[in-house]
Amino acid sequence: MKQNWERTTEIFHLNVDDAQHIITKHFDKNAKVKDVAIMSGGLSNSNYLIHLANNDTADKIVLRCFTDKSKSITEAELYSRLSFIIQTPTIYCHDDTQEIVKANYILMEFIEGVPLVQILELLNSQGNNPEGLSKVYYEIGSTMAKIHEMTFDSHGLFSQNLELGELFTIN
Repeated sequence: MKQNWERTTEIFHLNVDDAQHIITKHFDKNAKVKDVAIMSGGLSNSNYLIHLANNDTADKIVLRCFTDKSKSITEAELYSRLSFIIQTPTIYCHDDTQEIVKANYILMEFIEGVPLVQILELLNSQGNNPEGLSKVYYEIGSTMAKIHEMTFDSHGLFSQNLELGELFTIN
């Protein structure tokens, strides 16, 4: 896990007006943006929690703005493919037009929870807690095992859209 790393890219700044335009265009024409807050923990991308009013689907949505523009396509596709295997946030849209803001972005579901790093910090602060750590590690391993069950028709390297691009043979 990335610990004690520092952000090396500038934070993308999002204002309420731009957030409202994004929500109106891609999510719900009637929803009203109440607040926009930067989420902590992003080392490369800027993640915003958008609080909504007048919406039946969600009262919180995440807007993820990418510094590496090609990564947004790959991440959106990855969430889509993994959603059949593990819990992933619903992707409401992926936009790489840069018409509203000068960044590629994904608008996605906010999932309530505690980040893994906080769970591990809590367990470590409690001292000797091998049972608690074992449960966490078991859950991580179970999730990784589900992901590793994915199979493909041939061997190769993934393209940006997670299609097998450069194929090769394994003897």
